[in-house]
Amino acid sequence: MKRIIFTVLLTFLAFSVTLKAQNQKINQYAIKSGHVKYKLTGNTEGTKEIWFDNYGDTQIEEENSVTTVKIFGMKDVKEKHTRSIMQGPRITMIDFKEKKVTKSINPLYEEINQQVNSMTEKEQEAYAKEILESLGGEIIGEETILNKRCEITSLLGSKVWVYKGVSLKIESKILGIKNFQEATLFKEKVTIPSSLFDTPKGFEVQDLSEQTENFFANPGELYEEVEEEEEEEESYPVEMPYEMFQKAMNKFEIEGYNRTTVMNLQGEQYMAVFMKSLQSGFSVLASSMEGMEEGELKDEEGKSYDTFYHKRKKMYYFEELDQGIKASILMVQFPKYNTNISLVSTGDFTKQELIDLFDRIDL
Repeated sequence: MKRIIFTVLLTFLAFSVTLKAQNQKINQYAIKSGHVKYKLTGNTEGTKEIWFDNYGDTQIEEENSVTTVKIFGMKDVKEKHTRSIMQGPRITMIDFKEKKVTKSINPLYEEINQQVNSMTEKEQEAYAKEILESLGGEIIGEETILNKRCEITSLLGSKVWVYKGVSLKIESKILGIKNFQEATLFKEKVTIPSSLFDTPKGFEVQDLSEQTENFFANPGELYEEVEEEEEEEESYPVEMPYEMFQKAMNKFEIEGYNRTTVMNLQGEQYMAVFMKSLQSGFSVLASSMEGMEEGELKDEEGKSYDTFYHKRKKMYYFEELDQGIKASILMVQFPKYNTNISLVSTGDFTKQELIDLFDRIDL
């Protein structure tokens, strides 16, 4: 059981950090420095500004916005004022509403940079295209924004107008949520104001740099710890046909989340990953029921997980805290295929919301 949870969490973390690392170097700007102002419209209204230097190795992004979403007659309004600061591998997130500062480090920064620097320009372009295609994206045309000829890319339910690596326009329409971002000002050869790097006084500061770096320094050691706890556990193939799982996941959608991958892990697990942000992910996992005993379904304090029936299916609900990441898990048994389907969320889904999401999966 712990191995299943660890696999999901490691997948979320690896995807998030790798994507950020690739954005910092592989999709670097072909402009040394710049400043862009955006107008935000749609469900999210407000402004956003980006400053960058050294071709994007140093970048600051500040957003001041209000997001309004109406669901089933209920209106949800969220105000946001944040600033993210990226300086090489160092990342600082400032939340002016919550008065919090979170510091972290990109542990794959040097590795990605070395990998890309060893490539020719054509190889880098091919690699960037490969990443785009692996996420289901494609280049669909060109258009001029602010007198700059932009390439239009379609990716994960959005269209992005890009000039030399800089996004000048974004349109996103996903499950009724519409957001538009368009540049109103674009300047090249600018100096980033030094005041933007300052941490506000009186804000709560949380530094996750060491924790993140240690996790990725040797994930093998962490996996070995999991294996030690389950020394005698054998591996069992998933009996549910992968084509059946794949078809269901390709039809399954979650509002605000983008499907990033559906994969077969050597027949021992199937996994579909959905990402909302670099901190919030959702996964659906298929694994064999073999080797799983009722007594295994206990937390570290020995407390049994919540067991119940829903629509004639036996379900388990539990929460885990692993490597500082909280996950909510709903496991559902499919005796016909001797398979467990687990819904794992590192976001804000409640038990009932996970059950509702399961009801929408066509299996």
